[in-house]
Amino acid sequence: MRMLALRRDCISGFTLVELLVVLIILGLVVGMTLPNLQRLYLSVERRGQVDLLVTDINDLGLSAHYQGAGFLLSTEAGELIRSDGVKIELPITWHAEILEPITYLDSGACLGGSLLVREQDEVLLSLILESPHCQARYE
Repeated sequence: MRMLALRRDCISGFTLVELLVVLIILGLVVGMTLPNLQRLYLSVERRGQVDLLVTDINDLGLSAHYQGAGFLLSTEAGELIRSDGVKIELPITWHAEILEPITYLDSGACLGGSLLVREQDEVLLSLILESPHCQARYE
């Protein structure tokens, strides 16, 4: 019977020191990984913006074909603008450069060209648009 009796003076659990050590270790791990997660988030966001721009560029030929009217793609004050007045949205800090306007024919074909996108002094994206379909190719 004595063996089955519970001892009430022995309390199991964690001490305050053990809990504090675990919390300090967790704080250090979070402190080391948080800057990396922030950089990862920014790079994923930028990549999504680049993919969206490339998709918009690749769809220009299809847009010309559906409208049955050709247009020129050029830049004005760092913005991509079609000759029919439609702007291609860029993030606020990005600036596009096209040396010679890119011609899109009403059939959806284009005559080719190149496009450079900068953020401040850094080149983010350099695209080559090859005739006749002008699908963007990274340089």
